[in-house]
Amino acid sequence: MVQPKEIKQVVLDGHSLTLEALVAIARFDARVELAGEAREAMARSRALAEKIAGEKRVAYGITTGFGDFATVAVSDELSSQLSTNLILSHCTGTGEPYSREQVRGMMALRANALCVGLSGVRPVLVEMLVDMLNRDVTPVIPQKGSLGASGDLAPLSHMGLVLLGRGEAFYGGERLPGREAMERMADRFLERLQAATGTRFQELGEALKNASYVQAASVKNEKSVMDAAAALTESSRHLQETMDRMMRRQEELTGEISEQGKLLAQACEEISSEVSSQLYTFEQMRTTYED
Repeated sequence: MVQPKEIKQVVLDGHSLTLEALVAIARFDARVELAGEAREAMARSRALAEKIAGEKRVAYGITTGFGDFATVAVSDELSSQLSTNLILSHCTGTGEPYSREQVRGMMALRANALCVGLSGVRPVLVEMLVDMLNRDVTPVIPQKGSLGASGDLAPLSHMGLVLLGRGEAFYGGERLPGREAMERMADRFLERLQAATGTRFQELGEALKNASYVQAASVKNEKSVMDAAAALTESSRHLQETMDRMMRRQEELTGEISEQGKLLAQACEEISSEVSSQLYTFEQMRTTYED
């Protein structure tokens, strides 16, 4: 089994992510890439979502509201605002932020899940998450507020804030406003964003808002926070178990060596006694012969 620290690059396709690869991304900063088939799957899914919206068909979260408002039609004019409000309304977390590796694990799991191509999101959204992972932009996500049951809505909404150019994020270890962290990330990201969305960075929020409700919902749904924490905990548990086994084996070897040492010392003592006895006998025989 390849150790996470030895994995330098991980390709996300929505199907083959292993625990070791996830830990490599979250804990050891392995570079992340998107598989070509994942991009194609997301593009097909997005095309279908746009087709449904264009035909004004009733589809939950695409042309309707959510929850109790599932029967309320949402116009094109209001869909962008609804997407933004969906993220903002769930940014209710509090307390100390999650650790860097936990947030990175969360981002990797969310990106990997979206790679399956069943959420209707544009590939650019996942590319943004991947760029953030590769360029050390880590959203500030409060630890308290997750239900951990129907989805980590509050924590993942705080992650989505940074995609909107809001909230806060760590960049190179420095805590910054989300917009500033994204601005510092890299020119390549901005060029990709503009090419994909036709926006300037001043309109960064539109990169998510214009994707319709389904994209905003996809960012904050699922249990990525709990999954990331569980995966990292499991990895640490495996590491601890390995260390414990090594320690026990070391103690066993120490005991075996100690026992072997005792046997060796006893053998040496017996040999020394035998040699001394033989020398004494030889000396007596020599004295008798000389007399």
